[in-house]
Amino acid sequence: MSFLIRKIIYLSTWIISFFIPRNKKKLILGAWFGQEYGDNTKYFLRYLLKNYKGCFDITWVCKSEAVLCKINEEFGGEVRVVLSGKPRAFYHQLRAAFFFTVTGRADVDYHLLGGATHIELWHGIPLKKINYDTYTSSGKRLRRIAEFLHKKKYFVVGPSKGLIKTYCSAFDIEEEKILNIGQCRTDVFFDNSLEFETLPDILKGKYILYMPTHRYEGNVIFKFDDLLDLEFIDSLCESLGCKFVIKKHFYHKENNPELNRFSNIVDITDMKIDPLILLKHSQALITDYSSCYIDYLLIGKPIIFYCYDLENYIENERGLYRQFEDAIPSEPVFNKYSLNLKLNTIFECEKSDKYISTCLFYHDKFPGINYYQSSSEKLVSLLFSGSIKK
Repeated sequence: MSFLIRKIIYLSTWIISFFIPRNKKKLILGAWFGQEYGDNTKYFLRYLLKNYKGCFDITWVCKSEAVLCKINEEFGGEVRVVLSGKPRAFYHQLRAAFFFTVTGRADVDYHLLGGATHIELWHGIPLKKINYDTYTSSGKRLRRIAEFLHKKKYFVVGPSKGLIKTYCSAFDIEEEKILNIGQCRTDVFFDNSLEFETLPDILKGKYILYMPTHRYEGNVIFKFDDLLDLEFIDSLCESLGCKFVIKKHFYHKENNPELNRFSNIVDITDMKIDPLILLKHSQALITDYSSCYIDYLLIGKPIIFYCYDLENYIENERGLYRQFEDAIPSEPVFNKYSLNLKLNTIFECEKSDKYISTCLFYHDKFPGINYYQSSSEKLVSLLFSGSIKK
């Protein structure tokens, strides 16, 4: 089928879908272009099944047999999982009043959901510029025309009052369309019943987690022997009784360092482990421009920012919403020798005023100061109250 014919069929189906009666109890969930079971929609699903079983008619839409099998294995058939393009996927999406995604409409079959309300949970708190803020002026105008009807029933979940203007700009929507309730995925930090995963034996003790973001979508190779003093780190971990765990961005999954000579350093990128669970059970985090540190602020554990290519990254990769040094809770380090000094005292770090203010900016709460309330529960309350119009 040619691209043009396929687009005509999709557009026709999308227009027809506006006239299909929709059931306000029917929810559609998806994630990562239909290719993954994870992120905010995954934890929202777990919360719904734990606390509101039978209250909603839930369907997970995927485009991968592996995802279908994974969800069926986790819930034993309690959750309806449908493959994109199949008759069941058509029926349930045409009847649903709400759909939830983490990377946008491509997570599901959007052409079947023209009359439904879209709730974008997104997949992180933006440090790097995203969406509309990466387009040219002409690109923004074209997208606004294409999304005019969609924006009528479109909401985005945000984490804090401090980021409302950023979200309005990035998603090109009004403030009243931002649902300031936090991220469903961080509920697992505080609610162990949402954690179904079992860590491999190698991670059942203490470990320091190194989780850098990608470089040029994986087109730059990480040379770990140059970036890290591996001999020092291995020796330090031996004395601390912990492991040094490397978790690269999936763009770099083929970039495998030679670590066999070290007994305390391991690369677990190839292991299918939820990043949220890795963060939760780590004793400290080393990262750079990845927004994973913003989730990690809620745990209140030490963070080191290792930014060996800061100037190049900002100039040649993406712009940032804030000055980098103002957006992080501690001073970054720029070479492996400074990193060694930080690692020597990593478990002696105390939370500074800047650490607390950074967490409050991103989350409107700080562990031990502000009470914690489930983001998923807030979202369910909005659905029940009718605040989100179908």
